[in-house]
Amino acid sequence: MIEANIIVETKRKTSKGYAIKIEVYSKRRYKYIGLKKYQNSKTLKIDSEIANRLTNLEKEVEYCNKLKLDLDSSIEVIQKGLDNNPELEIFLLKQRIQQIQNDSGIKLLEFFDIRIKELKDLSKSIKAYEETKIQVKYFLTYTEEDDILINNIDYEWLQKFIRFKKMNTKQGAGGVNFYLKKIRAVYKEAQKRESLNIKKDNPFLGLINNETTKEVINIPIDDIKKLFQFIDSYKLFVSEGVKLSNNKGITKKNALSCIRAVELWLFQIAIGGFDFADIAYLKWKDIDRNRISFRRYKNRNKPKGGSLVDNMLSDFALYVIDKYGDKTQENVFSFIPDLASGHYIEFRNNIGKILNRVSDKLEFKERIRTKSPRYIYRSLAGELLIDTLVIMQIQGHKPEGVTYKYQRKLPYEVIDKEHQKVLDMIFTNQKK
Repeated sequence: MIEANIIVETKRKTSKGYAIKIEVYSKRRYKYIGLKKYQNSKTLKIDSEIANRLTNLEKEVEYCNKLKLDLDSSIEVIQKGLDNNPELEIFLLKQRIQQIQNDSGIKLLEFFDIRIKELKDLSKSIKAYEETKIQVKYFLTYTEEDDILINNIDYEWLQKFIRFKKMNTKQGAGGVNFYLKKIRAVYKEAQKRESLNIKKDNPFLGLINNETTKEVINIPIDDIKKLFQFIDSYKLFVSEGVKLSNNKGITKKNALSCIRAVELWLFQIAIGGFDFADIAYLKWKDIDRNRISFRRYKNRNKPKGGSLVDNMLSDFALYVIDKYGDKTQENVFSFIPDLASGHYIEFRNNIGKILNRVSDKLEFKERIRTKSPRYIYRSLAGELLIDTLVIMQIQGHKPEGVTYKYQRKLPYEVIDKEHQKVLDMIFTNQKK
């Protein structure tokens, strides 16, 4: 509901006198419309022109409140007037259409369910959408809403969601940017469907940070080699009870978890520098004697699953597979939870915490992480001046550019020779 008066602006007197304005307000918000009329008195003097404007103003306010217009829309009506005004009729018609759209259409969580089912039917990943839906439900519970019409999602609602996520402890798997991108994807998908009558705007402008900054990981070879000494000392503690320095209270179970975490991390390097998700997704069918052939997990939704990785397995890699592999299951490392489950993130985070503790104990300048092997392998290969095409094939990257369209896949003898050069920098003369 709005209210309006004609007032004298007494804060400043111009050469013409004090300005006379229409003051329009609603819910402690005030806006003013100049009438291009002045007087010397600080008290409003009502002449025939002012009296006529007051009469029209009463009708305009009544009209705006009858249509339940907001403050900004009411200002438009009062400025244009009600009598024989085609521009006003067009404006009000647009407002009415907008109001109908806002009061109709599909709700956000409702469309999340539709989109998730569609992606599932297409055998595409739905994990990020399901996780985002959970976070939206947390927020709606906080705002005491069951759901929200997609047409009612605006900049202010998104800002509230951002503040909620930054203050709330239920952060989930991703950051605020991660969830905003998925909400935007659902929003835009709904916009494409004309039957849903979704408004054609973009409330996400300026809210999503699309910049990506990746710092090069710089872990010296000497630090990596310390990991083998660390493993040996922990193995002696487990098998023979040899005391560990500066590790009071550690149990054999904890020691075995540390050994496994570090050996899996080294395994990621040994097969060519791959992500933890890639080794979690490895199947026994991907292994043929001393070779490993698979497609990267992150490319699972690309045509044919992206580039095929086909690398040799070193002695260390075969040792890890033999030690931790479970041949009764489809996945090689069956103790790692399924990537589609929430338990996987928890497991990976626990591995990360172990690697942090190991890094601190060994006084590394930079902590090792589950993502580090990919950067480390690429950097070592670069330092050895290995051809970029070779590195890309080893790491499962597809070469881009016209010239590469004519390049056939490099043979094993070329790839394996260069792969071994990188491994020799880390694994030569190391005990298993």
